[in-house]
Amino acid sequence: MSSNMYAAADGPDATQIAYHCTRLLHLYAYAQDTRQAEVFVKLFTEDAIWKRPGIADPVRGISAIRENISGLINGRPEKSVYQHIITNVRVEPTSWVTATSECYALVYSGVKVENEVPPFIGMPVGILKYRNRFRLVEAGWHIEFHEAEGVFQRNAA
Repeated sequence: MSSNMYAAADGPDATQIAYHCTRLLHLYAYAQDTRQAEVFVKLFTEDAIWKRPGIADPVRGISAIRENISGLINGRPEKSVYQHIITNVRVEPTSWVTATSECYALVYSGVKVENEVPPFIGMPVGILKYRNRFRLVEAGWHIEFHEAEGVFQRNAA
């Protein structure tokens, strides 16, 4: 086994790949938290696969992802607030045009009482592990596969 952490892509290019993929992860969280379904959809390749807790079968393709995220965002009560905190990001370039990553998302939620008063914060709703594959396409780096798996959830009691 090579001691080179980026055997497929090393040096400044590997750093650039990691930057672009990490940026996609942060935009993924931002788009959900700000209820911007179209921003969310534009992060994915046309043939992307999206797997998340609560859905038995993976969502396949950009049209299905658009429909699913729109339903998810529009189904939230208007005064609900979500924040996905992305942490422990590890991106591994697998070639000059592909990469994988794992990271965690701490998910908080609350309800706005008044427009200017932030909601009270408690324990995270859950901690998720994200696994991703990225691909460089003509329009830039995009997510071609995303899987979210629950690691911890808040105790209902």
